[in-house]
Amino acid sequence: MKKTILIICSLAGLVAQSALATITITAINGTASQTVAQSATSFDVTLQLQISSSPPPDMRSVDLFFEAAQMQNSTDINNLFAVTNATSPLTSYARVASGSDPLNTTNQDHSGFVHTSGGSANGNEGLSSDGSHNQTTPFTLTLGTWTFSKPTNLAVGTTWTFDTALKATSPNFFTDVGSTSSNTVGGNFGHWPMDTSATFSITIGAIPEPATWSLMALGGLGVFGLNLLRARRKS
Repeated sequence: MKKTILIICSLAGLVAQSALATITITAINGTASQTVAQSATSFDVTLQLQISSSPPPDMRSVDLFFEAAQMQNSTDINNLFAVTNATSPLTSYARVASGSDPLNTTNQDHSGFVHTSGGSANGNEGLSSDGSHNQTTPFTLTLGTWTFSKPTNLAVGTTWTFDTALKATSPNFFTDVGSTSSNTVGGNFGHWPMDTSATFSITIGAIPEPATWSLMALGGLGVFGLNLLRARRKS
């Protein structure tokens, strides 16, 4: 009897796992951890999406809620950073929001973090298709590249971290995949929460400006010319 119960429980577990797709989103192409010049006014983050199985049977949209710890480097980062643009290699997928979508405390639902807000009816970032170009699962694909604006007065050597919100920690404003299929697991019709969050960071570096590079190049040419002149005189 016990053996039968164990078998039934095991099968039930397998069925439950098969019913739950693994949806992961990660920062790729060197954007998970990057150095950004202090004078730079923006930085890019490229995200990759992977859905290991079905359901959901397809992806018609992706809603992204970016967040960050409100206090970093002894600084309140409220409204310091904002999403200003997003481009995608996916056919007929476009950015959900428009204009500047700042990280601020609007629609905050867990203490200590700031979210993107505004820019769309849902108040979030993301990509949506025209309805005729749904991506069929399973798949792994480059979702798109998001551009964040940043201040130019951030201290050199400081690191700033961000991620995409998960339902477990942000139950009202979480990153998910929109599908043509209903979802009784996630609690929202047609919306499937991400299982893992994309985390990324930027470190402020004193990277030489183009003008500085030019001066360095001219200096190098000057040294080369002097050495050449000295060599000719000796000969």
